[in-house]
Amino acid sequence: ANTWADRIILADRQCRDDLPDYNDDYLDRFYAQVGSVAIQELNGAAHDTGSYWYTAWLNAGRPELPSR
Repeated sequence: ANTWADRIILADRQCRDDLPDYNDDYLDRFYAQVGSVAIQELNGAAHDTGSYWYTAWLNAGRPELPSR
């Protein structure tokens, strides 16, 4: 995963150079530079984060979650 980090960060900086915010133009440029690799890495990071939270909840004895 770290081998792609520099490439993804560089692509992000290049895509934001003349854009005021993260809009559709940014996403098109970003995807053109790093393609599905960034999407896979971001999805993996989201999955890992969820797994950490779930494991912490299990290790805490599966306490009742507060209602909204």
